Amino acid sequence: MDNVLYTTDFQKMMDNEEFQNDWILKVHDFMVKELELSEDLAISFISSEGTLLKDLAAARKELNPQFLDTGMKKLTDLEKTHLGWLNEKIPDPAKLEKFTKFRKDYLKHTNSEV
Repeated sequence: MDNVLYTTDFQKMMDNEEFQNDWILKVHDFMVKELELSEDLAISFISSEGTLLKDLAAARKELNPQFLDTGMKKLTDLEKTHLGWLNEKIPDPAKLEKFTKFRKDYLKHTNSEV
């Protein structure tokens, strides 16, 4: 959620075809080879993440300063739903933490190059 709200051109970066192709391959390889999770899970995550980012971007556009608490709750709820799904699919806390760090490091590195 923070990236959608505070990172300049985050949605543009995530929508970039070159970025998407690289990200899909990196997620797939990391989940399947490093974490030894199923290929289906990697594909489901990428799809779910894409939907989440589009939903967060749409909710961000609808933020109204007069109703900021309501808008922020909607963003938080969307993210919690996604994280709940991810926690369910990766029940091993060590693997989940490893994946979360991988994602954060990748996005940080990629965003600094944009």
